[in-house]
Amino acid sequence: MIEFDDGAKRYVKGNDIISQSYLEVNQNVLAQTQDGYFERGIVKNIIKKKKTGKLGYIVEKDGKEKWYPLRFVSLTHEQAEHISTIDNNTESVVQGKRKRMSTLP
Repeated sequence: MIEFDDGAKRYVKGNDIISQSYLEVNQNVLAQTQDGYFERGIVKNIIKKKKTGKLGYIVEKDGKEKWYPLRFVSLTHEQAEHISTIDNNTESVVQGKRKRMSTLP
């Protein structure tokens, strides 16, 4: 049973869990927009905001870079499979498309 940042809970198979502290630079990801949908992007950096101390990714989408909290960045199954073939010591959870109801990683 996994409890997500938004409070949702879901049972997942052990092989659908990737345990990794942070995603690598140039990793293809899905970044959640303010309207709750996900768009494809590429991780360019991981930074901590000085004012809030929050950690997040700089994600490039359509040639523009934007900071996203960790919880707003996720992976598709295909993106996750690529990671697990490279490194089996990988802390993200892979699942299907989700829409956040309230409000990254």
